[in-house]
Amino acid sequence: MMRDMMNQQAKLCALYQAPKRDNAAIDATYKEFGKLQQKMYDSSVEAQKRMEAILTKEQQEKQRTYWRKGWAAPKTQ
Repeated sequence: MMRDMMNQQAKLCALYQAPKRDNAAIDATYKEFGKLQQKMYDSSVEAQKRMEAILTKEQQEKQRTYWRKGWAAPKTQ
C-alpha cells in the first residue's frame, strides 16, 4: 500500500510539473490517493483491534498509557 501511495505522489508531482496541467487527471489522482490513505487507516485500525484482542487487561492498559504519553523511554530517578 505504501508503495502505491508513493507512486500516486510521484504521479501528482509529474502532473503538477507538466507544461499544461490536466485538472481531471490531478483530481483523479488525488481521489485515488485518498482511497489509499483510507485503506491504510482501516488496516491500522484492524491491526489494533486484533492486537487488543490477544492482550490481557493489564497489557491493554499499559499500551493505552504508552499511546497517551508517547513511546519515550520511562524516566528514571
